[in-house]
Amino acid sequence: MVQISRLASLFLSNTEVMANIKPNAILRVWLYHDETKKAELPEGKRHAHGILVVPETLTLEWPPEDSPLFGEVITPAQQLLPREGFLSQVQAIRTEIKYDGELHTSEMTGKEWSKREAYGRRVLDLSCDSLRQKGPRGELPYPFFRFGALFFPPNTPYLREFYSGDDPERKLKYFETLMRMAIKGVLHYGYTGLDHVFASVEVEVLGLVLDGDEHLRRPIDEMRVIERLKPELRPGFSIAPGFEIRAVDSNPSRCEADIRERGDSELLQATDLLLGATRFVADGTYRGLCSPVGVAPVLRTKFGSRNEKMAHVYQPFCSVLRKSAERRQQSFASWKNSGHYRSFSASQAEPLGEGWKFPNIEWEIDEEGQLLIPLFPGS
Repeated sequence: MVQISRLASLFLSNTEVMANIKPNAILRVWLYHDETKKAELPEGKRHAHGILVVPETLTLEWPPEDSPLFGEVITPAQQLLPREGFLSQVQAIRTEIKYDGELHTSEMTGKEWSKREAYGRRVLDLSCDSLRQKGPRGELPYPFFRFGALFFPPNTPYLREFYSGDDPERKLKYFETLMRMAIKGVLHYGYTGLDHVFASVEVEVLGLVLDGDEHLRRPIDEMRVIERLKPELRPGFSIAPGFEIRAVDSNPSRCEADIRERGDSELLQATDLLLGATRFVADGTYRGLCSPVGVAPVLRTKFGSRNEKMAHVYQPFCSVLRKSAERRQQSFASWKNSGHYRSFSASQAEPLGEGWKFPNIEWEIDEEGQLLIPLFPGS
């Protein structure tokens, strides 16, 4: 029996050894949640849940392979620490830009480009790259984050029928039910359909991190959000025995005493950026502002409007959407081969009889190749 490293195997290109070997991917992940309200979609105002899935660990295991030259070839398993690696890069960006403040899109007021916006754009760029399941040249392992946004009506005609209790409690139950749907959606969409890259994908969910819970009047109902999720998960997905729900302050400066909480705070801010970018290109705020040019503005640049400024903050996300739209317009095979394939989803939850439907929102490039156009189901 011969053991060779994954790196060494790359030099065996003149044989068929390792040519079609796909690893098994085993992920232990955390869920980070954010919300937004009153996005202007064609159907009317919509709230949204945003879920960022962040692997604590990602392990790749390659099965043994028979080689006519070497006999049985065993590739050692590889493990990546995506959460730790992401936070290390976030700290490096903070140090480079010399910005240690809070980062929320709602706080990016005014028309001037400051360190806050510069930092936000860099973190969003890092977040978008971390969504990939493989590198630009097919490199493995890669962080394998996932993000999903679920837009839903603030109220439905069935709210009183679905949920009992006083009005605020009804709305919270409704909010929690849609949160569960958002979690299930991003997990199932993001980590399935990847058999061209991985032999299998297994995902264990360690916990859910919320941006505080004071505004909810009470802690999240674990039974409604998680216990009801367990039987709905497909094979290969599981909830860890020690699953926990944590409410964390999303301002890192208020979490200095707890390194774990500070990291969670940084990841909540990344979730806020991704959800803000999704809303920007899905609702009426977006009017062709995301330029295909990827050059970041210099500090103290003044724009004609806040929206014009925010388009530059969100440019890395717009670039991902643009590239995915271009690939889909070329062919499905081209899109499937992208490292961002199934890395991001945006969908709507709309009442259908006594249940729900979940149509996806997609984007295309206009005829001039300049503007991203959101495609809403039925529009």
